[in-house]
Amino acid sequence: MDPYKVLGVDRAAPNEVIQASYRALAKKFHPDLNPGRAEAAERFIQVVKAYEAIGDQKSRDVWDRNNPSEERSQTVKSTGEAKTSGPSSDSKTAQQPTNTTRESSRYSSWKDGEESTTESSKNRLAVLLRNKIEYFGSNVGKVLIVAIVIGFTTFAVASTGMFRSAGNGNEEVQNYAASVSDADITSGCWKAKDRGVGERQLAGDHQQWKVQPQMVINAEKTYKAEIETNAGKIEVEFFPKDAPIAVNNFVCLARTGYFDGTPVHRIVKDFVVQGGDPTGTGRGGPGYRFADEPVTRDYLKGTLAMANAGPDTNGSQFFICTADLTGNLAKDYSIFGQVTSGMDIVDKLNIWPTQSLETGAPKSSPIEPVIISKVTVSES
Repeated sequence: MDPYKVLGVDRAAPNEVIQASYRALAKKFHPDLNPGRAEAAERFIQVVKAYEAIGDQKSRDVWDRNNPSEERSQTVKSTGEAKTSGPSSDSKTAQQPTNTTRESSRYSSWKDGEESTTESSKNRLAVLLRNKIEYFGSNVGKVLIVAIVIGFTTFAVASTGMFRSAGNGNEEVQNYAASVSDADITSGCWKAKDRGVGERQLAGDHQQWKVQPQMVINAEKTYKAEIETNAGKIEVEFFPKDAPIAVNNFVCLARTGYFDGTPVHRIVKDFVVQGGDPTGTGRGGPGYRFADEPVTRDYLKGTLAMANAGPDTNGSQFFICTADLTGNLAKDYSIFGQVTSGMDIVDKLNIWPTQSLETGAPKSSPIEPVIISKVTVSES
């Protein structure tokens, strides 16, 4: 099966999108979160193997870039083993070179060199999971170690952070774990002392803060954002006069890169698409909460509003209405923007295939991941 199709990404997708998709699917189908569901365990294995296959291919690509095909072709020809230029040929000898050819060096390089793991190939999947995946459980600080034996593969999972993969040794597929930068400080939104967790919320490997951001926007200015996803680009314009706190919050989080690489974790047809949670569980947040703001508008199709868990529990999660919900949704969710371009993408997401991860629960979890690769805010 095509590994890119398994992860639901395009072959030209940047590494961060591939890694984010892998993380979202690995968490969704992990056996520990789907007890008794054999199909989830099978899908989990497919996802991990697909991610490793893409990593292997990228390692080959790195080798090829550093070792031009012309030089490799000349070396192969000089051995008398093949008359073709490389592995893409139909020649069996070209596809199965001996150790004396540069082509064999290519394979030994990405398998055994600095760009790969040092353990045997049959253990590579186990090594990847044992060393590079972590799960943040609902009981923070409690260490869970779950051993799952499937054939010769052993998966070990530890709960010190949300699933995060550091790749399989490839330079091309780098660890997606978001490093703490100073963007939160240089943007004027937070100070160093604000970093930390004020409210118990999941965050994966994303930065959190103890308090909401300082007010940095000017309500008299115009603020817009481009939300890039693997389904397409959506452009929104904010309502800083209506909801200055929510707009300021979104602008600050976007400027720190908080939304980049996060999943759209909830899609309910003719209702909403919801994102902004780096864990993809619906329980994640930036570490703080802020108050609701008066709702004076209707929830029209394309409305951008804050998701919450009750009064004054706003954080980072937001939703876009995929239908006109006027009169059908209580005005309990701060409206802070409207889609101005990319409504066709909203319509596309509205009918995105979903599934239920719990018996009896409504279908709302995307089968193939929808990833927010980048959010860019403009001010004028």
